[in-house]
Amino acid sequence: MVLKEKWIDAEKFPNTYPGGIMGRKDARKIFEQYKVTFVPSHLLGFLSYSLTSVFGDMERSRKTLYHIGRQIGRMVEELLTYGKVERPAEKFNDLNDVIRNHIGNLRVGLEAITGLPGDNIIMRVTEDLNKIRIRLIECPLCTSLKSMGYREVIWKINEPMCDFYSGLFAGWTEHSIRNNIGVECKETRCQMADKHINFCEFLITLKRPE
Repeated sequence: MVLKEKWIDAEKFPNTYPGGIMGRKDARKIFEQYKVTFVPSHLLGFLSYSLTSVFGDMERSRKTLYHIGRQIGRMVEELLTYGKVERPAEKFNDLNDVIRNHIGNLRVGLEAITGLPGDNIIMRVTEDLNKIRIRLIECPLCTSLKSMGYREVIWKINEPMCDFYSGLFAGWTEHSIRNNIGVECKETRCQMADKHINFCEFLITLKRPE
C-alpha cells in the first residue's frame, strides 16, 4: 500500500538575516546594490519561443533554457546571501532546519525576482521536506507570451514553456542547501499548455545522500 503524501503550507517557514527578517524590499535593495538587472520576462518569452526554431526541436530548446536558469539560480542565491544573509547550510547543523530556512528565503526571493505579489506565490512542502511545490499565479513569463500573441500557437505545441524557471529554482535550491543534496525541478503544470488555468506549477525534488 502506497501512503499518500501529506503537504503542508510553507508560508511561515523562517527567512532571516543574522539580525532580523528578510523581506521583499531587502532583497530588492541587494539587487540594486550590486546593480543586477534581470532579463525582462518578455525577452525570456521571445527566447523560449525562438530557441525552438534555432535548434529545430522543442526538447533541445527546453534543456538549454533549464541549464541557463540553473546557472543563474546559483548566482542569484550567492548574491542574496553574500555579505547579507547567512546561507542556511552555514547557519544550521540539522539538515531539516537548513531546508526549512532555504524555503523561507526562496519565497521572499521569488517575490523580488518575479515581481509577483506574495499572494501570487504559493509554496507547499511534504512533511519529510523532500518535495517542494511552487505555484506562480499569472506567471510573468507566460503572461508576457500571451500579451505578445503567442498563446494560440503554443497551445498547439502543448508543452510547458517555463524551463528557465525550473532551472532557476533547482540551481538556487542546490546552492543554498549544499550538503551533497541532489536537486531537480520540473514544471508539472503550465498555463501556456493548458488554456483552463492561470498559473504555472513546479515540483522541486530533493535527493538526500544515502
